[in-house]
Amino acid sequence: MNNTPPKILMFYEAHWGSNVDGPMTIALNIAKGFSLANIPSIFVFNGHSEIFRKFQEAGVDVRRIDMPKPGVLKHFNPIYRWRFTKKMAALIDKEGIDVLHLGQREAYILNYVKNSPVLKVCQQDAGVPDAKLMTIFDNGVTVSPKQLLKKWYRKYVLWNYKRADLVLCLSNAAREYAIKVCRTKPEVAVVVRPGVTRRLDDAQPGDVRREFDVKPDEKIVLSVGRITKAKGVEDFGEVAKILSERGKNFKFFFAGQARDQAYYNLVKQKYGRYVTFIGHRHDIYNAYADANLFTHLSHREGLGMVIAEAFEFGLPCVGWDIPGTNEAFCDGVSGRSVRFGDRLAVADLIEELLENHDELDRLVQGANERFNLFSIEGYADRILDAYSKRLFSLNGP
Repeated sequence: MNNTPPKILMFYEAHWGSNVDGPMTIALNIAKGFSLANIPSIFVFNGHSEIFRKFQEAGVDVRRIDMPKPGVLKHFNPIYRWRFTKKMAALIDKEGIDVLHLGQREAYILNYVKNSPVLKVCQQDAGVPDAKLMTIFDNGVTVSPKQLLKKWYRKYVLWNYKRADLVLCLSNAAREYAIKVCRTKPEVAVVVRPGVTRRLDDAQPGDVRREFDVKPDEKIVLSVGRITKAKGVEDFGEVAKILSERGKNFKFFFAGQARDQAYYNLVKQKYGRYVTFIGHRHDIYNAYADANLFTHLSHREGLGMVIAEAFEFGLPCVGWDIPGTNEAFCDGVSGRSVRFGDRLAVADLIEELLENHDELDRLVQGANERFNLFSIEGYADRILDAYSKRLFSLNGP
């Protein structure tokens, strides 16, 4: 891209109200990275005003622009397709855009910019332990024409990177997902280590302990994520139960939102004696500051951004030995991994670490050092380097 930085149009659709989920955290970190590096960019975000304000605080040019919407009916509506294809072309031309960078859920936009000369980039954040090609019948066989059409759309439009020039993957696990599940060509899928916005200076140590009446000598084990089975909330509850039954007075805090209230009620009823559910926290950095150990028992993960966030606060991680999670921390250096599903081993390890100060202190130091690999200051450079290398491979010097 010569010595002149490209102008980037980035689009992330709104999905979950005012709360910041994983993909939105990544988007905000990209925004912060571009702002720090003075990269000319426009971020399109049409969601909740609270998140819009966070983009503004990141220092980027964030706008509300009418963009194509996903959906089978819109995809097969020729008038809708024609209108937004023209609109996208006009926007790209008017703003002098060189790169169109789409969030993980926005690959369907590629169908509206097929003839645009810009570099078309998609973001792949998800990962699974056993990645395999997505099929129309992933969730069971159906003969319903309506269901078949929706599944076709999901496979061939919503999650298909065929028209992308570059797919930026959060980790090797995410890259494998892009290649095996979404049929991305290996040369198109590139791993770019994410950047994490620093929050240590914003933290008020002691706030969360005071809020929940935790004594200074009591140890807090923290986990952060959505309250779903896939995020390991039940595993966390079982581990807390095991240690409680051993007479250990460790405090287990789970921070995250519940999208299924019925499931949350069941989990809270079952594990509320052992786990304090502290909800979605806009001040999550205060929870990191007051914790002694971090756990991440998610069943599938692209990288586990919360692990990297915890590292800034010197929190080692105990997590399953699965792709994505085990990439985020270095086993034995900044955390410890456990064979997937062995809750008893997790409980034993947590007990060992919280009662062995020398080993915990060693891992604390490793966590602090590991955080430097996720520097927000170098994030934009890593992304631009991926852009440049892909352009070189497409066009030559």
